[in-house]
Amino acid sequence: MGNLLKEIKETKDRIGGKPRQLDLVLKKLDSTDRDDLLKALNDSNISCSVIARVLTKRGFPISRQMIQRFRAGSRDDA
Repeated sequence: MGNLLKEIKETKDRIGGKPRQLDLVLKKLDSTDRDDLLKALNDSNISCSVIARVLTKRGFPISRQMIQRFRAGSRDDA
């Protein structure tokens, strides 16, 4: 094994980064709204823009891009 690969394997991931904005929103919602939001996030027929507009209207300013990143990250985590 070369030095670069050895260094990469020995380097730990950073832990404790900034939480995703949607994770913070999910923590603030009651269980019914949280379940509804998770269902909407997993429903590709509901656009990111619509979810972002509704959340912003409810006092959680969030962008369409944040919804897209969340969805992309959820697929990566699965």
